Amino acid sequence: MNFLDSHFEKVLELLAALSICTFLVSIILIPILVARLPREYFHRDYSHKHTLAQRFTLWQALRRLLRNFIGLLLLLAGIVMLFLPGQGLITIIIGIALMDFPYKKQLIYTLTRAKAVQKSLNWLRKKARKEPFIW
Repeated sequence: MNFLDSHFEKVLELLAALSICTFLVSIILIPILVARLPREYFHRDYSHKHTLAQRFTLWQALRRLLRNFIGLLLLLAGIVMLFLPGQGLITIIIGIALMDFPYKKQLIYTLTRAKAVQKSLNWLRKKARKEPFIW
């Protein structure tokens, strides 16, 4: 076996491990996060506003940092899942929903306009015994 074959084998092993991890994330974490979202989250009039005092407590800052980090990981995992097994688009939407950035709501509205996406998200809600989202 030459160097190129062993290098290619290691890349395939890494992709297999990544595929297994993203698949497990999509099975375990995504349904939990979808069930925790408010029913009105994807409705255009829904806004979750924080006061200035809430944003600057240490606990709030750490919590937002953790949410953004998890959101970024889910966004990246969702992009990978577009090519590997898993619920890629749903994972991308949940990752974006967890993060804080300008125009986030407009991006989520664009991604959730498709009836297939809405049906998948509501199916996850139904499995968690939650009412469907209000679109």
